Amino acid sequence: MLKGLSKRWLQFSLLVFFLLTANSCQKDQQQFIPYVPVDFYINLATNNDLSVPGNYQVFPRGYTGVIVMNNGNGFYAFDTCCPYEAKASCTVTPDDSGIATCSCCGSQYSLFGGGYPIEGPSTRNLHMYQVTSTGGRLWVHN
Repeated sequence: MLKGLSKRWLQFSLLVFFLLTANSCQKDQQQFIPYVPVDFYINLATNNDLSVPGNYQVFPRGYTGVIVMNNGNGFYAFDTCCPYEAKASCTVTPDDSGIATCSCCGSQYSLFGGGYPIEGPSTRNLHMYQVTSTGGRLWVHN
């Protein structure tokens, strides 16, 4: 009898673990930025502000927009959607110091270091896109 009870307890424990894990995964998935294909080029001759380290430009691509920034060692590209809110209405706005602030939760992100959160409730980095420099052009893609 003890052996049967032990087996049932194990089955019950596994079921509870599965249900808790499934529920937490669903909640976690709501915080991710929805996938949107990103594939565009930026001509540095016509967007020459991006040639200066520390400068950025926002393009109407991605889920809510794409911030392209020259960090002095290369280029970063981030979606403007706040990863904490993950809603199209909650976007980050960059400033001249290289910090982007969410319009909804107030989280702040460092654009120089890879979009990591520096203040506010967010613990996730901004969603990053790949940037490839080819012959005076930038290719932003995922």
